[in-house]
Amino acid sequence: MKKYTGKKLAAVVASVLLIGFGVSLFVQSDFGVDPFSSMNMGLSGVIGTSFGIMQLSVNILLFIPVLIFARHKIGIGTIANMVFVAFIADFMEMVYGWLHFSPEGWPIRIVLMVMGVAILSLGASLYYVADLGVSPYDAAAPMLSDATHIPFRWCRIVTDLVCVLVSFLTGGPIGIGTVVTAFFMGPLVSFFNRTISEKLVLGKDGKSVD
Repeated sequence: MKKYTGKKLAAVVASVLLIGFGVSLFVQSDFGVDPFSSMNMGLSGVIGTSFGIMQLSVNILLFIPVLIFARHKIGIGTIANMVFVAFIADFMEMVYGWLHFSPEGWPIRIVLMVMGVAILSLGASLYYVADLGVSPYDAAAPMLSDATHIPFRWCRIVTDLVCVLVSFLTGGPIGIGTVVTAFFMGPLVSFFNRTISEKLVLGKDGKSVD
């Protein structure tokens, strides 16, 4: 049974806010989207359905093996990530519109892309460490790591590259940001786990602290 503590719940809330904000920065950079979204956009174009319906359908399909093989990864964080991240990203897009924020030129777009990848990775790290549930796609790399004993960062690269390949084959929106996320998000999450998230959420003995 998952242990719900104040620090863990705060980490889940912070992670959802950070991921939604990170996604919005990614969109503003106009350098492509993350591999999972890119794949779903490509599939939606081939099948002829909306991106929202396709992403929900893929999440439901991925939820089945998580329910069977990694039920311990399901929790409040799973629902929070699946439901609220997109709304936060949409809200931030409205804020950018109100502020008339429309970045132009390579330097500012590159900065936004780098910030987006870093913030996404920190947000993912927080809810991985909080261990109160992760989204079905984010559970894929840890499940693969547990099954093969390959370090998480390499498993995350593999799952992201599979998404990039499917996106490429289906005509999804692939940009330099998509490739950067595929290769660097896994290692960055591992880095943030060690340097920030575990120190904030877990005690020195590996147990959660309030």
